[in-house]
Amino acid sequence: METITPETIGKEHNRCHVFDYRVASVYGIPSALIFQYIYSVCKVRNLNQVELTIDELSSRYPYYSKTTIWNGLRNLMNPKNKDGKRPPPLIKRKRLSNGLCLYQPLTEANTEGLHKFLVEEAVEHGVIPAIILHYIRKAAFANWETSIDRMRDQYQGLWGHKYNAYKYYYVDLMRFTYNRASGTISIANLIAFHPYMSYRSVLRVFSYLRNKRLLTTTHNKSKYRTVWKVALKKDRGARA
Repeated sequence: METITPETIGKEHNRCHVFDYRVASVYGIPSALIFQYIYSVCKVRNLNQVELTIDELSSRYPYYSKTTIWNGLRNLMNPKNKDGKRPPPLIKRKRLSNGLCLYQPLTEANTEGLHKFLVEEAVEHGVIPAIILHYIRKAAFANWETSIDRMRDQYQGLWGHKYNAYKYYYVDLMRFTYNRASGTISIANLIAFHPYMSYRSVLRVFSYLRNKRLLTTTHNKSKYRTVWKVALKKDRGARA
């Protein structure tokens, strides 16, 4: 997860951006990203409010246009109706001068269970594809860790008395299992964990990621489920 410290505030090289999916499901992803950032900056600096311009804020999100950032910020201050109800504002603004404004969070932000994605993937493919890629990659890595722990015990019992042999087979096993790590998930389950996504948009993104060879699929015959695997760079070939 992106860690915000006094040294990293305002810098654009942070590779991961995070947001609260609960906020995103009501206010949208741009608003959730902005709220999480403003709250984190205020908390790190021990302030009630932070000075920002719309240009400074926009430069932090290279995958969004300035208009999208402004609309997301405005939605935090004056939310649109959601299912016939108007959610409460999360940010209060005070204008200063030369486009500079003071922004104050009106409630605390969650710091657990945040969703995240890689900035460079969002720039190249879009935010939703970047979120899905990260989610599947995380599931695949968890499966890999489980497999490697189980296999390690087995190999250690066979080769533990011969360190060099054990080391060789263990490292080879790690490479073998990591290259084949995959995650099994349905679109319905993915939407359950990402309530700000629609079925149609997820279906469209999966098709896009397969066409770009960023995801590959196989089928688990015993459970009749699609197994999604993040493709290795060497296997992607020329992108469409």
